[in-house]
Formats: sequence, C-alpha cells, structure tokens
Amino acid sequence: MKCKASMIVLILITVSMCSYALVAENQDLPAPPTPRMADPAIEKSPIAWERFTATIASEWNAVWSPDSDIPWVAFGPPIPLGYGIDDESGALIAGNQFLNEFPELLGLTPGEWSNGTPVLVNSIWMVHFRQTIDGIPVYGGRVDLRFSTHGELLAFYARTHPDIGVSTLPALTESDCLSRLQTAGLFPKDSYIEISQLEILPDQDDTYLCWRLDLNGSQPHERWTLWVDAHTGSLRAAVSRIATDDVYGHVYGDALPHYYNDPLTTYPFPWENIQVDNSLIVSDSTGYWEVTVPGSAPYHINSELSGLYVDVDYHDGPDASYDSLAPSSPHEWTWTVGDSRNDERNLYHHTNVVHDFFKQLDPDFTGMDYPVPAVCDYGNHYENAFWNGYGTYYGAGGNQYRNFALFCDVIYHEYTHGVTDQIYPPGYLPYIEQSGAMNEAWSDYFACTITDEPLIGEGGLYVAGSLYMRNLDNTLRYPENWMGE
Repeated sequence: MKCKASMIVLILITVSMCSYALVAENQDLPAPPTPRMADPAIEKSPIAWERFTATIASEWNAVWSPDSDIPWVAFGPPIPLGYGIDDESGALIAGNQFLNEFPELLGLTPGEWSNGTPVLVNSIWMVHFRQTIDGIPVYGGRVDLRFSTHGELLAFYARTHPDIGVSTLPALTESDCLSRLQTAGLFPKDSYIEISQLEILPDQDDTYLCWRLDLNGSQPHERWTLWVDAHTGSLRAAVSRIATDDVYGHVYGDALPHYYNDPLTTYPFPWENIQVDNSLIVSDSTGYWEVTVPGSAPYHINSELSGLYVDVDYHDGPDASYDSLAPSSPHEWTWTVGDSRNDERNLYHHTNVVHDFFKQLDPDFTGMDYPVPAVCDYGNHYENAFWNGYGTYYGAGGNQYRNFALFCDVIYHEYTHGVTDQIYPPGYLPYIEQSGAMNEAWSDYFACTITDEPLIGEGGLYVAGSLYMRNLDNTLRYPENWMGE
C-alpha cells in the first residue's frame, strides 16, 4: 500500500507543476502568478496537522508549502472510511465529508468550495474541489483527494489561499473593462468577449476580484484569457490561448575529414535552414536548433543542405532533402548516405568550415555572408573546380581526376577565390598582366593553413600518377623558377 501512495504522490506533484504560457504578442502583458513549488525539506507541525495525525493519520507524512501551513501533498497508510465508493455521487460525499471535518488543514473556510467531477482510474477515485469565496472561484485554489473504491483515503493535495480578504461585489461590468483595455491600445478594437466570469486572483502583494475574460480577435492567433480588476479596470494578468510547443534538437551530417577515401565522420551541421511545421529556424554553430510552434506533436520537419552560408546543389538531379514526421521532441537526425550524396554533405560541411575560418580571422568581413552556391557533379565528366564570381562548382571527375567535391583543400581553395573577389574588385589586385598568380597563391595558402599541411591536390585527387598538384613547402622564386607554368 505504501508503494501505491508513493505513486499517487507523484501524480499529485505532476499536477501541481502545470502552468500557463506567457502571451507572445509584442506586448508587455502581465502573467498570472506562479506558485512556488512545495519543499520536501520543510518540516512543519501546525495545529490542524497535529489534530489530523492525532485522530486518523498517525503515520502520514506531508510535503509543505513554503509560504503557508498547508500540506501540498500528504500521504501515508490508507485510512478506512467504513464504506465503499461505488459511483461519482459516493466519491463526492466522501470528499465533502473530509473537507467539512478538516477545512483548516486544507486552508479552506468552511463551506467555501465547489465540487468537481470525480474520475475513476484503476480503482482509485480522483476527486477535486475548487476553492471559492462567496461562490466565486479562487484562481489556482483547489484540493484533490484520492480514495480507493474499497473506501480508503489514500492521499490528498492542496493548493489553496487561506485568509483571503477582498470585496466580491464588482464595480465594473465585463464590457466596461474590455472597453478600457481597447481604448488603452492593449487589444484590438474588434476583439470581443467569448466567455466571462468573476474570479479571485491572489497575487504576491494583494488579492483582486477580477473579470476573467476569454477574448477573441479577428485573426486566428488573437486568442487571450484576461484577468481584469473588476473594481479598477486594470489588467492584472493575461495568457495566450494558442497552444504552442517548444521543439528542439540537433542536426548532424557524415562528411569526409580530408580525402575521398577517408572514413565518413559525423559532424554538427551549423547554420542549416530547418522548417518545423510552418515555422523556420536556423541551427546554431553546434547544430542545435529550437523553435516554438503552434500545436503539438507530431511535427513535420523538413530541411535541405542549405543554410546561411552555403546552398548545396546537385547539378544533375534533385537536391538532398530530409523530411520527417517527428513523434516527439527533441528530434535529432544525421544526414547520411540514405538521404544525400557524399559530395553534397562534404560541400555543406567544408564550406561552413572555411566560412567560419574567415569569420574568426576577420569578424568584420561580411562579403561571403550569404548562401554561397556549392554545385556538385557539375558538367559531363567535368575534371575541374572553379569559382564563377558568385558560387563554387565542382566536377565529378573522369579519367584523370576524381570527384573534386570529395577533397576539403579543393573546397577551401575555391571558396578563398570568393573571399579574394570580395576584397579586391576586378582590376584592383596589386599586380598587372598576371591574372592568376596571387589569386591562386592565396587560395592555396589559406587551404593549406586550414588543413595544416603544405600539399594541394593530394590524397587521391589524381586517379593515377601524381601524388599532389603543388607543394607550398618550397624555395621556388620568380622569375628564376618560372618554367612549365
């Protein structure tokens, strides 16, 4: 039985943690009060608790509210009632009998509560009551009792507000209150009240009699619940009635560290555009993404190998695409051979690497801060790679060369041509009559700086023959060694 009581306590604590979401409307609207969590470390022995334990519950324990002498959760060996509970009516009778016997224990004024609808779950009656003052419900004020069908009190949970003092006669109508808010520009002129009722709103410093208004505007996202002071017309609290979820996760991808025959390695994919339902988000530098979306799971998640700084394009076919109906959050995924080509993933990863390298080198340089096209399998057995003034293009190779997009130093080399273009407009490079000397040299230099080795075009770029194209670790000089170039 003690195990059953512990399970019930967990259920009760979970209920106590539910809260409203803040209004997300570019307006600084006040949120309803959030109760502090009960503290298991606090030990109290008020008179009401001593009477309860002395009469029927000598072995019970409690988790106490930090702000009052109310046991938020109390549990112990089942307490027999002397009769079984067969239906909802019997559950309400048992609940009201307990509240009438121990109102001070629960922070209630005798008779100041309203009945909820009992629910039967696995032979346990869950019976809840709303705290009221002069018949007006108190925001957040409730008591939950747990009875077995055999007729035993198993546990109770109380989150009430004792000693409330407030006039329960409104000075303003709900229409008066709405008109004042609309005149103040807080809510649209065409908004209207769907449901209204009086509710007492306890706050940290005071307690207010409020009109609780379910307010609708003309737009689908304009749905609020408001608590408006029924004496002054002041807006005391507001929440959005639009259901939203926070969806988050990481995106990764398998790419080649350096060369075409390296083992595929998983890397975070940063700066990637991700669509979750109808909301757009971009992953951060670690591949992490998070977005708040209307509705709830499952979530439709779609992405391509495209982001803030690179847009990968497969020249001869459809671009790689990830499309999933995610049943829950967080949602993690990795671009693999199942949804993309090696050269596509390689271009996405290494183009971001070289972009971030230059951004760290010179944070003020923004010339390449756009989705640079990175086209793989360009042409028909095309055996080269190039920068065309706006994007990079990589042939899939042929008899002499392998796929250029599978070699990171080639990617870094071509991207650096773009950096050079952005720094030196046409005709402004600091030399004349030699269009490629410094441009090519800078591309080699920065590629080798990133890979931290002096070779360009090594690692199998040539199908056979040469081991590399160029070696930057040399003593060659112009014009003495300008031969065969």
